[in-house]
Formats: sequence, C-alpha cells, structure tokens
Amino acid sequence: MGKASLRNLLAHKGRLALSLLAVVLSAGFVAGTLIFTDTLQSSFEDLFAGTSSDVVVSPAETDAPGSNGQDGSTVATPTVPAATLETVRSTEGIAAASGDVFVDGATIIGSDGEALLGNGPTFGANWEPDERLSALTMVEGAAPVGPGQMAIDKKAAEDGVLGIGDRTSVVTPTGVKDVTVVGIFTFGVNGSLNGATIAAFETPVAQEFLLDGSPVFTSISAAAASGVTQEQAAANVEAAVGPDFKVQTGTEAEDEAAADIKSSLAFFNYFLLAFAFVSVLVGLFLIFNTFAMIVAQRTRELALFRALGASRAQVRRSVLLEALVVGLVGALIGILAGLALAAALRSLFGFIGLEFSGTLVVQPRTVIVALVVGLGATLVASWLPARRAARVAPVAALRDDMVVTTKGLRRRGIGGVVAALISALTLAAGLTAEKVGTGISLVGLSFVLAVVALIVLAPLIAGPVVRVLGSPFRGTFGRIAVANTLRNRRRTALTAAALMIGLALVGAFSTLAISFGDSVDAAVDSTVEADFIVTNANFLPMPTEVGDNLSAVEDMATVSRIRFAPVASFGQNGNLTGVDAATINDVTTLSMTAGSADLTTPGSLLIDTTIATNQGVGVGDTVELTFASGETKPFVVTGVYSPEGFFSGLIISNDDLNAVGTPPLDTVIYAKVSDGVDAASVRPAVDASVANNPTVQVQDLTEFKDTFREQINGLLYGIYLLLALALLIAVLGIVNTLALSVVERTREIGLLRAIGTSRRQLRRMIRIESLVTSVFGAIVGLLLGVFFGQMLVRTLADLGLGVVSTPWLNLVVFLVIAAIVGVLAAAWPAWRASRMDVLQAIATE
Repeated sequence: MGKASLRNLLAHKGRLALSLLAVVLSAGFVAGTLIFTDTLQSSFEDLFAGTSSDVVVSPAETDAPGSNGQDGSTVATPTVPAATLETVRSTEGIAAASGDVFVDGATIIGSDGEALLGNGPTFGANWEPDERLSALTMVEGAAPVGPGQMAIDKKAAEDGVLGIGDRTSVVTPTGVKDVTVVGIFTFGVNGSLNGATIAAFETPVAQEFLLDGSPVFTSISAAAASGVTQEQAAANVEAAVGPDFKVQTGTEAEDEAAADIKSSLAFFNYFLLAFAFVSVLVGLFLIFNTFAMIVAQRTRELALFRALGASRAQVRRSVLLEALVVGLVGALIGILAGLALAAALRSLFGFIGLEFSGTLVVQPRTVIVALVVGLGATLVASWLPARRAARVAPVAALRDDMVVTTKGLRRRGIGGVVAALISALTLAAGLTAEKVGTGISLVGLSFVLAVVALIVLAPLIAGPVVRVLGSPFRGTFGRIAVANTLRNRRRTALTAAALMIGLALVGAFSTLAISFGDSVDAAVDSTVEADFIVTNANFLPMPTEVGDNLSAVEDMATVSRIRFAPVASFGQNGNLTGVDAATINDVTTLSMTAGSADLTTPGSLLIDTTIATNQGVGVGDTVELTFASGETKPFVVTGVYSPEGFFSGLIISNDDLNAVGTPPLDTVIYAKVSDGVDAASVRPAVDASVANNPTVQVQDLTEFKDTFREQINGLLYGIYLLLALALLIAVLGIVNTLALSVVERTREIGLLRAIGTSRRQLRRMIRIESLVTSVFGAIVGLLLGVFFGQMLVRTLADLGLGVVSTPWLNLVVFLVIAAIVGVLAAAWPAWRASRMDVLQAIATE
C-alpha cells in the first residue's frame, strides 16, 4: 500500500505540485515571519551588545508617571546630579567614570536642508573620549569642542550627505543650533543604529542643548578596576550612592534595553503571526479540498485495494501517507521559502529607512514550527477524506456509477446556527463593554466565531446565492456551468472559503481605515476653528520659540499651545492634555455635556464622558492627579465633554502644568488669523516664521486631514500586501479545484465535445464556474468584513471614532478584482479541458 501511494503521487505530478504549493505557502509564511522577527530581535540585541560600561547608574524608578517624550508628552528628563558622579569616581574598585547625556529629540539637518528623521529616534548625546565608558567609536575626524561643533553617526552622514567640515544645523529641545560636523562615529559593536540617528556634542554643550544647561546627567557610566568584576564594582557603587539611584552591571543594563525592545516589538510580531495564521487557515481549506476530491476520484482504485484484501485501516493509512509526504516535502520547501520571504521583508524595511544588521536568524524552533504547521495542516486536512476513503466498499470496483456519498446538511446547519448565535451574543457583550480593550477583544472573538459559522453554513448559503449570481448566464453552457457549481455545494463552499476569509479581513480593515479617516475629518471640522495647525516631526515637543515666532506674525490673532503630559489618576497611569486657558475656546469647540469649558481658574479640570461614567465623577468633584515630578495636586472638575478627535481624557491649563514642573514645550499649536483676513495671504509669513526649524510643519486644515489620510492609507496598503499571500493561496485553491474537477468530469467533457461543443464554449463554461465561485466568496466575505469593521468602529467610539463609514468604492474594486481573479484562475483548467482527446475522454472509466 505504501508503494502504491507513492506511485500514485508521482503519477499525478500536476496535482502534487498544486498541493505542495499550498503547503509551501502556508509553512513558508510562518517560517518567514518567525525568521524575520527573530532577526529583528537579534539585531536589536546586537545593537546594545557592548554599549554599556561595567557599571551604569541611572535615576531610580518610581511609581510616578513618566515618559521619554516620544509620544508627544512634555516631561522633565530624569537626571543624576553631578555630585553623584564624583561619588562614583571615588568608589573603591572603580577605575574611571563619566556622566552621560542621552536624550531623544536632536534632529540632524542634511545638506539639502531636510531633517534626517529616518524611522527611529533622533538622539542627542555627549561625546566621551574614553572608550571604556562610551558606545561611540570615532572613525573619522575629531571630537567636538564648543557649541559650534558636532559629531554624527556614520549612517546619518551618508543619508544627509554630510562630511567633515560641513556646516549644518541640529534641532534640539531648546531650539535650532548652527554647527559644523567635525567627527563621524559608529555605535556599539556592529556600528548599526537600526534607523535611529545620534548627534554628539561636548558634555557642557550637550547639557546646554539637551538639558537646559543644568549640570546633570541622564546616567553615569563607570569602568571597573583591574581584577574587579562587574558585580563587585556594582555592589560597591550601590553602597556608595544609596537607594535613590538604580545601579546595574553593564550586562544587566544591556539585557534590560534588549528586553524593552522585545516588549515594544511584541505587537508587531503578533501582527505578523496573525497573518501567518490566516495563510495557514486558508491553506488548510485548499489541502482539504484537494484530498477530498482526490479520494472522490479514486473511488474505484481504492475499492480495488479493498477487493484485493486491503483493510479499512490500510486504505486510511495509504491516504494519510500521501498527505504525510506532501506535508513533509512542502514544509521543507516552505522553510527555504520563509528565508526568501524574511530577506524580502528586511529589504523592504531597509528601503523605507529601517535597516537591520546581521544575518538572518533561523532558530531550531522555527524549523520545528514550520514542520508542525506543514505536516499538521496537511494531516488534519486529509483526515476526513482518509476516513471517507476507508468506507469505500469493495463492490465499488465492479460498478461504473459508484461515488462516495456524503451526509446531508442538517447537522451542518444546526452547528452553523449555534456558532452564529454565540457570535451574536459575544458581539453584543463587546458593544456594551465598559472598557475599550475588553470591547475590542470581544468583537474580535465574535468575528472569528462568525467566520466559523459562515464556513459551516456556506454550503447552505451557496445554493440561492450561486443561482442569483448565475442568472445572467442564460445560455446553455451558462446553465451547465451554474449546475456544475451547485452539483457539490460543499466543494463550492470550501473553494470559496479561502477567498471569503481573506476578503473578510480586507473588508474589515478597509471599513476601519475609512471610518478613522472620516472621523478625523469630522473631528477637525467640528472641533477646530483655527486656520493653521503646527506640529513637530515625529510628534515630538517643540521649543517655545516656535509659538513665540507665530505670535509675532502680522494679522495673527490667536496662537494657542497644546501640550501632553503623563499623569496618574484613578489608580492608573495615562496622559492628559494641557491647553492655553485664555485662548483654547477661540480655536477649538468642545461639546460640553455639563459645566463649562473655562479653565482660567487654577486647579480646574475637564473630563470626558467616558471617565465621568466609569469613575462616577461629575462637576464639582475633586480628583487627585499625580505628575511626573511626583507631586500630587487636587483638581476640581468644572466641565464634562464628549470625546471627539484629538480631545479625550483629562484637560487642564498649561499654567497648572507649569506649576508642577512640566517643561514648557508645545506639542501642537493652533493658529488663527484676524477676522476678515484671508488665511492664504498670511501663509507665507507663517511659513517664514518657522523656516529656521526644518522639523516644524505648518498645515491648513485640509493639508492636516490629507496627512492623516496618507498615513492611514500607507498602513492599509501594508496590510493588503500581507493579505495578498492569503489571497494567492485562495486563487490556487480555485485553480486546484477546477483542475481536479476537470479530471473528475473527463467523460462528461468528452461527451459534450462529441455532441458538438466547441473548445471555446467549453472554456467559457469553466470560466463561468470559476467566476461564480469567486464572486460568491468575495460577496459573502466582504459583507461580513464590512459589518464587523463597523462594529469595531462603534466599539472605539469612546476614543473619538465618531463616524461609521462604508468603503463603497473599495468594495466595488475588490469585487471586480475577485471576478478577474476567478476568470484568470480558470485559464489553465479551461485550456486543459479544451485540449482533451474526445475519444479518450469518452472511454475514461
């Protein structure tokens, strides 16, 4: 039986190739995802390797909220006083020590005047010449001296076309500085920064540019004396500096930095693995369909085995052996395909500016998972066909009309309805959940259950839907094509299921994206009354001079500054918004449900309706807020508003933020011209006022909305690219089903040709079958996806997504693409059917 199974595989090379390709794509996407994420993590681990000295002293961690400013919040950078550096230097077992300045927000300007933003942080640092204490290694030029000199990393020099002696600028939290490039360095062991940039200055200059001139450091690096271990040196330093500081060995500091990166990459990894799962699921349908059809076509062959004495177990093992071979070979090839996919992803990220160092990482776990996926998916998909094959009676070998019977659809209908009801209950729970995170999770689970229900019910739905879709094809061969599609509704449903799943996700993401874009447009139109919106690159805080320069523009009536700061309230950390109490109501409109939007009285607080409902707080109540400085102050709720657009959560005045030690750095500035003045006529003067700061962007409301649209579309196109693989597998499923269907109907095709059917008519008939199947899967999938996309938007309403939109144009485009895919998928099976020898086809048993 084993030999017969292997010979059967080799005898049908086309069928084998299509089955292998499904496994290769499924296992390959999983392997490629794991290889890419492992390479990404390894790259960042290598990034931090060798970057820390023997001992690192940094500010102690506290329960107070904090931020490094990358989210647009303005918070004082935690620092270590200069006196602590002297304490570390005098500690036993320490050979040398230096103070470090390392702050995000120093953007280098290239030779073309454009900011080198890249796809990572823009760090500013101090230059430390002692290599034992610094991660920077000078490769060209000299160390920077004085406020007019700067050293930059090698990649920044290449991207900005900057060399030794070139004059340029650097944008820091304290303003724009004109400098000369005097040195070029590399970072760490491998020299890569994975998309980040570093501008280095002499230590006093770094303190002036990055820390407002305070004689403090962000950390202290120390080198152990000869014969003293890192652990011994760290213990001595910890005893010397006391509990107010965190003391780590260099290894611990590097491991912590790598762990933070892994944590931040976790969502990205899960995101990729989710698409890998979709590809595996879609491949599962293809493999199942393939083996189900193979078993149906081999009825007589399997019956002959039974007539010759083969047991049911032997027949079952025969089919599973074929599946095992296909799964094993496909998984092995899939691992190689995964390497190619990971390399392509790395090249794609490199193209957009995020380059990863090192070679591709293939861990044993990746090989094992890919093998399990390839083998597991194939064996699972072939189990039911194998059981069905074992039930073939020996007498079938003596009958021409014997086919494998299938059960009715009653049980399937009951199971599908039960799954649909559970999905509906889960959806209702998600829509009424108090917490947004819980609601999203429940809606996502409901979507998965709905997909399961739809797959189970698809054979029941296929009948009426296919009849409607096939009604335009009124000719004889059109009716035959529709009848062939309905002949085996299970097969049609399985063939369409793969396309259905992919397009359901496409529909959901499209709906979410267009709703988000429309919500932004609506929020800007309804809440913003300014003429211009000013922001900084990467949403980093801006120096106050930007707002000062805007205020000096002729015919500028109002300049209102918006800040974000971390805060602890109601037992959890978050962010709040700071506004200019005197001007905010001139440039924005909040939808108040209680109280007033007036924040001119110190200690006033606005909360949104979500907080008011969840926390049971209203106008007149007192709320304790804890700031990054550790200071806790009471605030009185003076108003409750509906969250919309960029306003949600807690809002206080900028004066109150200043009072708790928050640096006066603006994140967003709203500017409004005088009444009766055309904003377009003032635009040149506005642009000129910020021209000395290349990272600052001035936009009118239309430009601002368009920018958000472009960002949303960019993300959406990336998702479509990942889903394309799942859709490719779905296309292969249609090709495979049609190809096997042609083999199954060889005699029927021969008879049609014998009674006068032309090759062209035959090809048209098969194309119609494919077209109807594809459009069926596309319509059902898109409708499901759009519905759940809208439900997800409703769940996110508390975050400001107030507009639920339907992407009608996208739906039409996707439907047309599905139809084209259906026609193209039928090309090879139709050509093969039309080239059959008529007499041989009729004689086929």
